[in-house]
Amino acid sequence: MGTPSREGTPDARASPSSMPSQIPYLVPIKHRTNSGSTARSIHLMHELQEHLASVEQLAASRKAELECLREERRELQREKSTHSLGPARLPQSVSGTFRSTETLPPKLRAIIEDNKMLQHELRSYKQKLTASELSMTVSNRQLAGLQQDIERLKSQLKECSRPPEVVATDKQHAEVVEDFQRQLRDLRSQVAIHSKARETDTKRFKQTCQEHVKEKEELKKEIESLKATIAERDKEIRSQALEVRLVTKQLDPLKRSLQEHRKRDEEERRALELAEKARATAGTSHKALAAASPTVPTAVQQTSLRQRVLVQDRVQIMVCIINQDAQEQFYLKSAEERLAKERRNLPKPETAAIAIQAAFRGHFTRQDLKLQQRRHKQELAVVKLQAGLRGWLARREVAALRASLERAAMGSAASDAAPGPAGKGRRSDVPRRSAFVKAGQDAPGGTARTVVSTAKQARRSVAAQQDAASIQRTGSKGVEPGTARAASRIGASHEVPSGRPGVLGGP
Repeated sequence: MGTPSREGTPDARASPSSMPSQIPYLVPIKHRTNSGSTARSIHLMHELQEHLASVEQLAASRKAELECLREERRELQREKSTHSLGPARLPQSVSGTFRSTETLPPKLRAIIEDNKMLQHELRSYKQKLTASELSMTVSNRQLAGLQQDIERLKSQLKECSRPPEVVATDKQHAEVVEDFQRQLRDLRSQVAIHSKARETDTKRFKQTCQEHVKEKEELKKEIESLKATIAERDKEIRSQALEVRLVTKQLDPLKRSLQEHRKRDEEERRALELAEKARATAGTSHKALAAASPTVPTAVQQTSLRQRVLVQDRVQIMVCIINQDAQEQFYLKSAEERLAKERRNLPKPETAAIAIQAAFRGHFTRQDLKLQQRRHKQELAVVKLQAGLRGWLARREVAALRASLERAAMGSAASDAAPGPAGKGRRSDVPRRSAFVKAGQDAPGGTARTVVSTAKQARRSVAAQQDAASIQRTGSKGVEPGTARAASRIGASHEVPSGRPGVLGGP
C-alpha cells in the first residue's frame, strides 16, 4: 500500500515503562566543603541537561509517529470511501442472486475475491488504528508524566543551584506564607460565621420590630377606643352637670323660702316666749282681781281672754315648728317630683348640643359674611382709586401730547410767519395743519416726546413718593389698613396727582 512501516524504527517498539528508569533519581547529598557541593551540583546539572535533551528527542520521535499514524488513518479513510463508492457494492447485490461463487463468471468472481481481501485489510487497518490510538493515549500520558518530571527536576535543579541558607530562608518564608494563608482561611470562616450571625440577628430584629409595630397599632386602637369612651363620659358628665345646675337653680328659691320660714319661726318663738312671760304675770294679776270681784268682768279679764286666743294660735304655730323636719322632707320630695317632671320635659343633651352648635355656626357664618362684605368694600375702594389714577394719568399724557403738538405747531407757524420777500408776509393755514400732522407723527419717537417723557418720569417719581406718604398718613388715621396698603402699592407703581383739588393727595 505504500505506507511507512513502524517496525523499522528502534524507538517505536520501546516499552513506555522503560523510560522513567532512564531518569536519574536525584538525592540531596551533604558535602563537607562548598567546592565539592558546587562540583556535584555542576555534574548533576550536566546530567539533567543530557536527560532533558533525550526526553526532547523522544518527544520529537513520538510526534513523528503520531503524524505517521494520522497519515495512515487518512489513507485508510480515503481507500474506504473509494471502495464504498466503486464496485464494492456489486458483490452484495450479486451474492443475493447467486448461491455460490462457482456459478459466477470469472471476472465477477475476481471482483468479489478482491472485495473480500480489501475488507480483511480494512479490518486489520482498523485494529492497527485502534492500537495506534491506544498507544497515542499512552504516549500522551507518558508525555504528561515526563513534563511533570521535568518540572520537578527543574525545581530540584534550582534548589541545587542555590545555597542552603537561601533554601532555608525560602522554606521559612513558605511556612510563614502557609501560616498566613491558614490564618486568612480562619478569618474568612469567622467572617462568614459573623455574617450569618448578623443575618440571623437582623431577621430576629425585624421580627421583633414587626411585633412592636403590631403592639403599637393595638395600643393606638385601644387609645382611640379609650378616647371615644372618655368623650362619651365627658358628654354624660356635661349633661349631668347641666342637670345639676338646673336642679340647683330650681332649689335656690326653695332654700330661700326655707330660710324665710326659719326666720319667721324664730320670730314667732320669741313672740311666744314673751307671751308666756306676759301670761304668767297676767295670771297672777287676774287671780288677784278675781278674788277681789269675781262677778264683774273687768278690762283685765278681757285682755286675758284675748291673750288666751293668741296663746292658742301660738301653740298651733309651735306644733308646726315641731313638725318642721317632716315639712322639709315633704317639700324636698315635692321639689324632686317637680324636677323629675321638668327633666322629662327638657330636651336631651344631644339635641341641646346640636342646637348650640347650630347657633355657633350661624354666628360664625354671620361674622364671615361681615368680613367678606368689608373686604369687598375695601376692594371696590381700591378699584375706584386705581380707575381714578389711570384716568388722571391718561388725561395728563393727553394734555402733555397736546401741549407738545401745540408748541410744535406754534414753532412752525412762527417760522412760516417770519419776514420774507415782498408779497409773502401772510400765508395760508395749510402749512400750520401740515406742521400739526408732522408733530403728531414725530411725537411718539421724536425729541419733543423724549424731553416730555423724561420730565414726566421725574415728576411722577416725586409725586408718587409724596402721595404714597400722604395716603399712608390718611390710612393710619381713618382709612382701612388694606386700602392704605393697596394705595401705597399703587402710588409706588403709578403717578399720583399732587396739588389738584378733588383727587387723592390734593388739598
